[in-house]
Amino acid sequence: MQRRFLGNAAHQLRTPLTLLRAKIDDVPDPALKVELVRDVRRLTSLVSAMLDLARLQNHAIEKRPIDLAEITLDVLADFGPSALDAGIELALERADQGPLLVQGVDAAIRSALANLVGNALIHARGARRITATLDRGSISIHDDGAGLPDDAEHKLLEPFQTGNSAGDGAGLGLSIVREIMAAHGGELVISSEPGRGTTMRLCFPEAAATTRSRQLDLQTR
Repeated sequence: MQRRFLGNAAHQLRTPLTLLRAKIDDVPDPALKVELVRDVRRLTSLVSAMLDLARLQNHAIEKRPIDLAEITLDVLADFGPSALDAGIELALERADQGPLLVQGVDAAIRSALANLVGNALIHARGARRITATLDRGSISIHDDGAGLPDDAEHKLLEPFQTGNSAGDGAGLGLSIVREIMAAHGGELVISSEPGRGTTMRLCFPEAAATTRSRQLDLQTR
């Protein structure tokens, strides 16, 4: 029932989003138009993630080797203008300069990571820097903001909960990210310390993470 609802809801949202994109072309204010285009792009990405999640849960979509490093670079580049407007630096840390391959669905993982970066930009009060760290089998997004209140980590994973008491945003994003990771056999881990920021980590299973070493071994033979 829940999986069917997820897929149906995503399909129903596609048409109004298409109409909204068409109406944005008529907006006279260039700055407002840019903001609306970004918002619609993120909503479209969320809808795509919902569709991919429904297919993943129904085993109707095949996982393939995907490069977490490439995805992370793309997502950070997409959020570059928004971070610049907010006065927040986006940084990337990685121990290995090569590809970081896991088995997954490219669009779903891109959406999951974009959700974490976007969430940090919107809700990380006082943040000046957001750092993406690539490690074997995981991507983490850390902000140096005020951190979360006690026990907020668990509440954030519930639908319609956000990290902002003002209620900015629908709060569906992190719940969907958690489900995307579960469909990949992984998990979303949230840790935070008041005054020292918040870290959200996409952790992939060991079996998926070893894809990288196996493929690189084959390439060197």
